[in-house]
Amino acid sequence: MAVVAVPFSVFCADGQIKIGQTSSTTFPITISSSGSYVLTSNLNVSSTSANAITIDADNVTIDLNGHAIIGPGEEIGTGSGIYANNSTITNCTVRANHEDGIYAQYATIITNCTAYENTGDGIQGGQRTCIECNNLKNNGEYGLTLVSSNNYAIKNTASNNTSGQFNNGGSNNHMPISGDNANWNP
Repeated sequence: MAVVAVPFSVFCADGQIKIGQTSSTTFPITISSSGSYVLTSNLNVSSTSANAITIDADNVTIDLNGHAIIGPGEEIGTGSGIYANNSTITNCTVRANHEDGIYAQYATIITNCTAYENTGDGIQGGQRTCIECNNLKNNGEYGLTLVSSNNYAIKNTASNNTSGQFNNGGSNNHMPISGDNANWNP
């Protein structure tokens, strides 16, 4: 049974599925089954149009285990570090991706991540997303953008993002905004 479209995945004794980059890894790495995943190495993405990780299943937990998703640099493109839906993302660094570091479309929890030097936003939350305890810096647009409704963002730190630190583009969001060079530590 194939649950993840990567050349290297192993079930661990604790039930987590390990994901690591090999010389034959192609992007995006697509997670298409619910479950718990852990990254075992950094992901170095050279494509300007592919996401590094696309989560296409509900109820996915992915722990990047302190590893980084490193995009190709400053060219404008469409690939994000992580494109997620109805999942939990923890303990990651995403940098130098061509669009957003992390794009969470719906019902996603993002905690303890660092997003920096991405061409777009550090993190972009769609709807019903919880974004807590993240560090967002030196991104080409905002550190954090909420584009829809019913999002919760707190205890995030943002600095030196080109368009500003926090952008509340939706409605009914819990997002304390303190202005440029803001630190959220309520």
